[in-house]
Amino acid sequence: MMADRQRATAVYLIDQFALRAGNEKGEDEADTVGCCSLKFEHVTLRPPNTVIFDFLGKDSIRFYNEVEVDQQVFRNLKIFKKPPKKEGDEIFDRLSVGHHRSFRSPDTNVDQTSALNKHLGSYMAGLTAKVFRTYNASWQMAVLLKRMKSTGTVHEKVKDYNDANRKVAILCNHKRTVAAGHAGQMEKMQDKVRASPVGQVNFADMHYADQWASLSTMAHEADDD
Repeated sequence: MMADRQRATAVYLIDQFALRAGNEKGEDEADTVGCCSLKFEHVTLRPPNTVIFDFLGKDSIRFYNEVEVDQQVFRNLKIFKKPPKKEGDEIFDRLSVGHHRSFRSPDTNVDQTSALNKHLGSYMAGLTAKVFRTYNASWQMAVLLKRMKSTGTVHEKVKDYNDANRKVAILCNHKRTVAAGHAGQMEKMQDKVRASPVGQVNFADMHYADQWASLSTMAHEADDD
């Protein structure tokens, strides 16, 4: 059944490459483009098994990645792009097939994402496409923290932690811009550091160091963008 083939392929891509499902957002967030809302032009196939993703994802941040996939997945994507499909058409257009009509939404992309989540939820309560992404990020972070051998100063330990966090961010295609009031927050952190006697910054006060590292990361990543 084509719907089953599309569901399996979508879950594979979300699990293996940390793609967002698409259209999973809070009230204060912009619409997201992800796996379930991929269009014909977002996916390029290069034999024997390379898939090129190129689209604007969450917050209009470009997602570009060239990956090698299982041969069956490559064949599936080739089928999903067969004529008469053309630019503007969805890759995964059958995810909602087989669900109750009342489940459909006026927004087709939301419908496809919700349909996939409902299908996953039939296997385990609370299981959604987003859970795969969260699990993979958490697992990667746990592995990196376990490998940390930091024995130096608090600053050195925070740097190693921040490096691990950055690797996970790359996995999830996270890119942050400098938030409003960033300069003021940095100045406050500097004031706290100046006011603290040397040696008082220890693991009991790590929240200061964590905030400093987080703010510094935002500045560096904004420069990279």
